[in-house]
Amino acid sequence: MLLCPLCNKQYEPGTRRCSSDGRRPLPAEVIEAAQGDPMLGTTVADRYVIVGRVGSGGMGTVYRAEQQGMGREVALQVLRKDLGRDPDTAASFHREARTLSQLKHPNTVTVFDFGQTPDRLLFLAMELLEGEMLSSRIKREGPLDVLYAIKAARGVLRSLDAAHARGIVHRDLKPDNIVIAKVHGSVGEDSEVVK
Repeated sequence: MLLCPLCNKQYEPGTRRCSSDGRRPLPAEVIEAAQGDPMLGTTVADRYVIVGRVGSGGMGTVYRAEQQGMGREVALQVLRKDLGRDPDTAASFHREARTLSQLKHPNTVTVFDFGQTPDRLLFLAMELLEGEMLSSRIKREGPLDVLYAIKAARGVLRSLDAAHARGIVHRDLKPDNIVIAKVHGSVGEDSEVVK
């Protein structure tokens, strides 16, 4: 079952838009996970409508958002409000986001946009990945097959190599920050890529 994140109208799987408000219906568990989050349903920077919550960490929260005008779903990282109030932190965020947005590599999440709202909320819009965290895969399946682990490590190392070539150090590399993303093929076959 799918639910509209704004009006909670129920829809069958495969429904693309809510008939009441045009939002994309999401799985019920996505909506339920975001209940009580004041950001759900709000618009950030006049272009990103938050339609679900993906996860949160020490620096902020990652949301599923729809980029208006483009009709594209993105992962929108919104940093804690207190971080945007500090001018040094905000300047550092802008420098790092600008550099990250220039990284183009198949094993690196693509950064589309970043900025700061008038009320000093820092945000980063990125490619929305379908898949699961490496940590979830390990918890579910146990130790990885050796050949798969080598393949995954190579993907991570290629991404890090591209970042290091631009002077970027990740600083928080862990299984929770590695996603095994599904990539849809042109002939209907799906494959996985480590991001």
